[in-house]
Amino acid sequence: MPRKKVTDVSGNGGPKRKRGGGKKKDREFSSDDEFDDFEQENAKKPAAKAGLQPVTVADDVKEKINLEVPKVKGQLLVFGATNWDLIGRKEVPKQQAAYRNLGQNLWGPHRYGCLDDVQVSCVVSGPCAAHSLIITTEGKLWSWGRNEKGQLGHGDTKRLEAPKLVEGLGEEVIVAAACGRNHTMALTENGTIYSFGENKLGQLGQGNQTDPVLSPELHLNETRARVRASATLL
Repeated sequence: MPRKKVTDVSGNGGPKRKRGGGKKKDREFSSDDEFDDFEQENAKKPAAKAGLQPVTVADDVKEKINLEVPKVKGQLLVFGATNWDLIGRKEVPKQQAAYRNLGQNLWGPHRYGCLDDVQVSCVVSGPCAAHSLIITTEGKLWSWGRNEKGQLGHGDTKRLEAPKLVEGLGEEVIVAAACGRNHTMALTENGTIYSFGENKLGQLGQGNQTDPVLSPELHLNETRARVRASATLL
C-alpha cells in the first residue's frame, strides 16, 4: 500500500517522520526504501542561508560572456596619469591652449602605436623615477619620459612622450635594466653593465663624479673585471 504523506524534519535525534499538515511540503512515498533514500539525500545537502539562493549559469551563456582578447603576446598597455599638472601637483594653466598642451590622463588601457610590431619582454620603472624602459624579446632597450640628465640614453636631454630605441645599445642584447631617479643601468647577456644619466654623486659607477652622461657607457668596474679575466686567460 502507498504510505501516508510525510514531511522531512531533521533534529538531534535523527530523521523523523511527520504526518502532513505542517509547514513542510508534503510528499507521497510508495515504500520505506524510497523514504529512506529521500532522508539520506537531504541529509547531505548543507543548510541554505536565509535570503540566498544558488545561481546556475547555462553552458551556452558561459560561452557568450568569455572576454575576447588579442592573441598577440608581448603587447604593452599603459594607463593612468600622464602629467604632474593634471593630478594636483601644480596649478593648471588658465589659458586653454596651454591646458591642451599638457596632454590627457589615460583612464583606460592604451597601446603605443610605435610598438605595434615590437614584442615586449619586460617593463622597467622606479618609485622615484619619471622615466620608463622596456626590454624586447630580442634584447633591445627602449626608453621614454623625463630626460633632463640624459637618463634615456639618446645622447640629448629632450623629454620623450613615447618609447624610442636606445641606439647606443643596438649591438647588445639587454637582459635586465634599472631606473634611478635620474640615471639608468642596463645589463647585457654577457654580464656587461652600461650606465647613463646623472653622475654628480658617482651613481653611474664610472669611478668619478662628472656632468650627466647622455649616452650608454661601460660600467668601470665591469671593464676592469673583463681586463683582469683576459689577462688571466693569457
